[in-house]
Amino acid sequence: MTLLGATASKQDKEEDIPSPSASVPSASKRSRERASGERFRKTYRALLDCAPDAIFIADSESGRILEANRAAAALLDTSVDDIVGRHQSELHPSGEEDKYQAHFEGHKEAAEAGPATQSTLHNGSPIYVETDNGRRVPVEINASFVDLKDTTLFVGVFRDIAERNRRERELKAAKQEAEEASQLKSNLLANVSHEIRTPLTSIIGFSKILTQMLEGEPEDHAETIYRAGQHLMKTVQSILELSKLESSVEGLERRTVSLNQVAEWAVELLEIQAEEKNIALKIQAPDGSVEASANREALNRIAENLLENAIKFTPNGGRVTVRVRAEDEALFEVEDTGIGMDPETVSDMFEAFRQGSDGPDREYEGSGLGLSIVRELLHLLEGEVEVESRKGEGTRFTVRLPLPDPIDGSSPS
Repeated sequence: MTLLGATASKQDKEEDIPSPSASVPSASKRSRERASGERFRKTYRALLDCAPDAIFIADSESGRILEANRAAAALLDTSVDDIVGRHQSELHPSGEEDKYQAHFEGHKEAAEAGPATQSTLHNGSPIYVETDNGRRVPVEINASFVDLKDTTLFVGVFRDIAERNRRERELKAAKQEAEEASQLKSNLLANVSHEIRTPLTSIIGFSKILTQMLEGEPEDHAETIYRAGQHLMKTVQSILELSKLESSVEGLERRTVSLNQVAEWAVELLEIQAEEKNIALKIQAPDGSVEASANREALNRIAENLLENAIKFTPNGGRVTVRVRAEDEALFEVEDTGIGMDPETVSDMFEAFRQGSDGPDREYEGSGLGLSIVRELLHLLEGEVEVESRKGEGTRFTVRLPLPDPIDGSSPS
């Protein structure tokens, strides 16, 4: 028993002594770990240097920079080694360290809740970095925290926004120039149109008198002058109307409007034109009134332009239908069986002076302003218009308008 016990005790002691191979990594294992660590560092460095924006990694407590990438060195016109060890605030213009130190602390607090991006200081002025040769560069900074086992890192991604600022200035200048040109155009059209209207009114009036005084061929000539004058006056009035709408900064007064009444008014106004071309002109509407929040005079003009446009481009014996209905919005539709258009040209049809055909030999007369006026009026009414068209099959315009406010107690007009 004693021998067996002694033997067992010896075995127990041998088991308590750790094997050298179990506690000390072999040389090959240590080599693999070093190689793995080296690959990780190279990968990390490569990813850091491939980033297009400047990256600064600092200790969150001291603010001292521990790491930077090549883009950071390029931003500051220096080397990565020269950046490491600087304080975050030293990246900014000299003499303003205190201001940027306060900004750095505030940005840290904001970044504690998640990544935070800033491009201005607390007073609204731009954030700059100063290169080693004294050049100031505006930047946008995205800051975030990375928690490691023994420390917390503050990661700042700096983006050079000098080019972006330049483009924004150019866009702003271009926008202002375009607005001035548009205003100049509107003023020119308005002034010229006013100058034309005065003598044109006399031409129309006296030519009408002549048609009543003359007979035969002279009467026909006077009638031609009268009709041409009326056509020109309508064009002038459209130009004046469009220039006024384009320069308007205020919306139109809106109240509850019955689309049924607008449809009936437009059809009655243009039924003679439809009869001259043997075009069937119909209204499709529900029994109850379809109402919209709009302006009656503006809707009358919209309906007139759309219906006149449909009749013009519908061949003899065709059909034009006006529909009103209510969904989530109030809808006013004008559909024809006219010549239609290619889908790719639909987006251009609301441009001023745009015609289906151009030049002195164009097939259809008109100023090309009717649909532009429709668009401008709907913009002021906070409505919109959609177009569906197929070449040789016809076109449908759908005007969408807001429904009346339930608390609006006005009776429909």
